[in-house]
Amino acid sequence: MKHYLLLICLSFFFSSQAQIHKWGETSRLTVENNYLVDPEGNQVMLHGVMDTPSPYFSGYRFTDGHWINVYQDGDKYIDKCINYFDKLFTAVTDTKQGSWCNVFRLHLDPCWTDDPNVSAQGFKTSGDKTIDPNGNEVSGEANIQHFSETRLVNYLDKLYLKIADKAKAHGLYVIMRPPGVCPRNIKVGDYYQKYLLSVWDKVTSNAYVKANSAWLSIELANEPISVLGADGKESNSALHDYFQPIVDKIRANGFDGIIWIPGATWQQNYRPYAEYPITDPMSADAPQIGYAVHFYPGWYNTSDTKTDTIASIRSFLSSVPVVKTSPVMITEVDWSPEDPNGTPHQNEVGEWVKPNCGTWATGSTSKFGKGFKAIIDYFGNLGWTLTHTHDYIDIDKYLQTGTLVPAFSNKLSNNAYEACSGACFKWYPQYASSVHQARVWNNEEGDSEMFPLTALDFNPSIWETGSFDPETGKLVTGQYGFGGWQYEKALDLSPYQYVVVQLKQPAPDSGQWSASFRLFGQNNYWSSPYSTLCGGQSLIAVPLHGQKNEDGSAFDPSHVYIAGFWTLGGENNAIYIDKVFVSNDGVGPVQGIDSVIFDSSRDDIEMFTIGGQQVNSPQQGLMIIRSKDGKTKKVFIR
Repeated sequence: MKHYLLLICLSFFFSSQAQIHKWGETSRLTVENNYLVDPEGNQVMLHGVMDTPSPYFSGYRFTDGHWINVYQDGDKYIDKCINYFDKLFTAVTDTKQGSWCNVFRLHLDPCWTDDPNVSAQGFKTSGDKTIDPNGNEVSGEANIQHFSETRLVNYLDKLYLKIADKAKAHGLYVIMRPPGVCPRNIKVGDYYQKYLLSVWDKVTSNAYVKANSAWLSIELANEPISVLGADGKESNSALHDYFQPIVDKIRANGFDGIIWIPGATWQQNYRPYAEYPITDPMSADAPQIGYAVHFYPGWYNTSDTKTDTIASIRSFLSSVPVVKTSPVMITEVDWSPEDPNGTPHQNEVGEWVKPNCGTWATGSTSKFGKGFKAIIDYFGNLGWTLTHTHDYIDIDKYLQTGTLVPAFSNKLSNNAYEACSGACFKWYPQYASSVHQARVWNNEEGDSEMFPLTALDFNPSIWETGSFDPETGKLVTGQYGFGGWQYEKALDLSPYQYVVVQLKQPAPDSGQWSASFRLFGQNNYWSSPYSTLCGGQSLIAVPLHGQKNEDGSAFDPSHVYIAGFWTLGGENNAIYIDKVFVSNDGVGPVQGIDSVIFDSSRDDIEMFTIGGQQVNSPQQGLMIIRSKDGKTKKVFIR
């Protein structure tokens, strides 16, 4: 009597030993799976502020209240600048007064690295405009024509790393970003890529930086917008090809700390990395790589007019799919409510932002912040830094009195919770006192089953605005609307014979306009789908092979990008979904790989290949067994 061992493929996540990362220590941080850990293996959430040693952005607080020419007179103020930041670090880590920061994002501000006597090749002047070698009009921090390697090396030791060391003494991890911001269009092999290579070559050749990689990490660039291939054309590989050589140079210099990779569109778009991820030449099996994201009201389907947290989570996952595989730092985020007495400004795309209490973005915690925090809590591997220290604390009140209050308290009647300041005074200590655990993803078979009926996974508004209740399975589409599932990577249904749609009650029957289940072979709702009517039925077996799309072309079950339901729309045409599953007999589901030992001579089971062909004896690999009660199991035979 021969027995076969059927093995289950499972991932286990042990949390019983999880502990809180010890507060106020900057022990070595490393990347493990898609999260950060300390040497004891505890997951770590970083939350804090960013700032820059610019006299202007520091409100001239360390230059005696007045503008200075940093190139000529900056050295006179180095000690004052360092002491100023030491006071800020004391403030943002004063847990007795309610501030709980453990990370600081340090801008290597270009006001210290620029030399007016240096002028890079390829820049042109047209009237009062500066044109870079890529043909962009550049100004402010995007104009790097006066960048000086000599000054970078000089002030790295004299200023930047002195500030970083003060931060470390207060228990703050430090993320360094390069001088300035990216110009509008950059391309592989261009002058700006060479600039970033130069910056990070000099920084990571520094002995102090290499020796302190345990708590010093690097964010490669600030807010790339359009990143093109070497030929100047859009390409999914462009982001990888632009930043991978910089990662390689950093590793070649011996820096083994964490590197944070930016995305395109002001650090909103990370989709290309899902296909072309950054690799770590120093640690291929355990890459010390994360991704640096920016987040403002209006991004990722969040704003004060959009409070659908599920839609926000779905939008973030679509834009930042690397959150499944790597830790993410939101290195810029802020918000404060509208202030009628404030001054409006234009944002990065030229739109006017309503006046607020003093942040870059306008929004309120009870609305925008609801979506933001839902994203933070859902994924579990996101840290963040507010865009400036003055978005967190009232700096002047602290410097004058030693008393800490959230920023904008005076403008918000001493209730700053509706701004990022008061919200973070509430949230930071909560996160600091909690065990931090990232969401676990099953990357081999998708996030769960193929057709999960959760509020996150099922989108009732793929076309027109609909609603879906995961508790009852009730789907109401908009007029002639469509709801269902969209897959970033094509779903392969070719191993199966059917998709079975099981409804809780028969679908409304309107003849040729009845509800239909549709499968799309392109990631485009307006492409021709393969459709099956559901009217008057509660169990619909949708055959997958030998079928045609509505335009007469052959349906390919190996590439399905969209699946779901079309209806006429409205309450009268609601459908109630019980479950949707793949099947090889049109009745029972092909279940997940199970673990069981069975006797092949048993006559109470039938065996099938994964393609649905019945066999008399088990074969090595994936198999399907069906018992007499009709239940099936997908198993792996070794």
